[in-house]
Amino acid sequence: MKRAENNKWLDEALAEAIGSEEYKANFEKWKQEHPEAVEMLTSRAGRVPSAFKSPLRIRNIIMKSPITKLAAAAVIVGAVMLSIHLWDKSTPSAYAFEQTVEAMQGKRSFHIQTYFQNRRKDEFWAEYDENGKVIRYRQEEGKGRYGPLVTLWENDIRTMYYPTKPAGIRLISRIGNTEPELEEFDPETAAKEIHEHVAAGRAIMEIQKPSPYESLITLNVTRKDKPLRQVLLVDPDTKLVTRIDNYWGADEEREFHHGIELLEYNQMIDANLFSPEFPEDTITIDQVSQEVGLAQADMSNEEVACEIVRQVLEAWAAADYAKAGKLFGGAPPELLTEHYRNLQPISIISIGRPVPVQNIKPVFRVKCTCEVKHDSQVKTVSPTFTVIAVDGQPGRWYVGWYIMHTDLEVDAQDRIVKGSIIPGVRVGDYTLDMSKDDVIKRLGKPNNIFYERERYTLHNLPRKFYMCFEGGISFLIVDGSVKEIGVQKPFYKFTNGLGVGDSEQDIIQAFGDDFQLYESKWKDFLIYKDEGLMFEIHKENRTVIEINVSRSG
Repeated sequence: MKRAENNKWLDEALAEAIGSEEYKANFEKWKQEHPEAVEMLTSRAGRVPSAFKSPLRIRNIIMKSPITKLAAAAVIVGAVMLSIHLWDKSTPSAYAFEQTVEAMQGKRSFHIQTYFQNRRKDEFWAEYDENGKVIRYRQEEGKGRYGPLVTLWENDIRTMYYPTKPAGIRLISRIGNTEPELEEFDPETAAKEIHEHVAAGRAIMEIQKPSPYESLITLNVTRKDKPLRQVLLVDPDTKLVTRIDNYWGADEEREFHHGIELLEYNQMIDANLFSPEFPEDTITIDQVSQEVGLAQADMSNEEVACEIVRQVLEAWAAADYAKAGKLFGGAPPELLTEHYRNLQPISIISIGRPVPVQNIKPVFRVKCTCEVKHDSQVKTVSPTFTVIAVDGQPGRWYVGWYIMHTDLEVDAQDRIVKGSIIPGVRVGDYTLDMSKDDVIKRLGKPNNIFYERERYTLHNLPRKFYMCFEGGISFLIVDGSVKEIGVQKPFYKFTNGLGVGDSEQDIIQAFGDDFQLYESKWKDFLIYKDEGLMFEIHKENRTVIEINVSRSG
């Protein structure tokens, strides 16, 4: 058939091919038969700017080559993929991830929420200067019994507030560059890294159609070099990533999840968030305005750990609170006379061997045995002290304010054991696979029902959610039955006596070395897949703050 009368026949055919779901081009075969066309197309694709060319412009580029004109219908799918990477016909215009990378440039502030195993973890607010350097940030870690651990950083000064009883603790220290600490949670950096992996061929990015989230673009990224898949949600109007979920593991049934949700980007942050008012009875440990701890001199790390514990116990026993406070990192007398009034030693029986603790800086634990006076009686106790290198004061060490002790609990209720933890089976009377209704019958109305950021009531439950109850126990419910049980208090213990509050070292000694370690900047997770156990470990004192029980394997 003669086509001379219509010089736009190829335009029409291409337009029809773009919109057609019936035509399936064998592009791989065509690439092998037309290497010159492939070279031309890829070179042009590399010059496409972030404001992407329209389908008409792409068609005109193709028509300039006689080779591609002959095989235009066959190449159309491949040409679109090469030049714009992603094409979503459900939106009015093309979308490519480069638009998101460009939109997230010029970061000045962000507010994010992080998740682990689909549970809310940390919340961050951060501000940056015009050069992309962090000015200040705030982090809220967890939601403990008395509130979250709050970390503030500005002008190389870090303030950490620990909400404890009988009084909260505020630790002020000098910390330099915090960029590496925030990179893990920085949405701009995350978007750049994903784009680089895709461009280098280390990952495949696909658009999910239809998106499971209304009015958002869903991108699935699969890494080729590691067992990681990522799900990104993008606002089609702003082109900003609103959420990134990372799923680690080859088995989807046993994946470990870590997510970041972008709540605000380049928005004004309330200045009061960075200058909060703490309770009046807060105990302040100041390591900035004074020299604290003990100089290491020519002692080894292990030797200085033993020596500082010996000196702090002797000073405390002699009621020399000025010296003891300095060794405790600059603590005021109230830490010893009020917070730990039941632990003042009368005599030292023994000082144990320092045990190194995995951390981002040198840390040791030293277990001691001493006599204390408690309720007019002399008792023998075995507290464990944490010895830490002083931030901002090289060559000096101090005793951390947190003292691990199970002999004399401040809260006597925490010594009541309600049941045993049986790995892969149950916690107390609550078994895996028991029904949601049976849990509620035994425990009553839950204090909190949630999944990620969403909150629910017993009248509008989704398929998957968490129920939290008084007493530090929670349940992951899927399709009406218990799939995971969480323990946040020492009310439930393993048959070996271990539970929440015990040390990471004791857990590893009891359960062995066959575990996966998931590390974050603020807390770590010991995962025993074969036992169906996950231990959440406090980053500083390396104690268990939560135990999760699920099916093994």
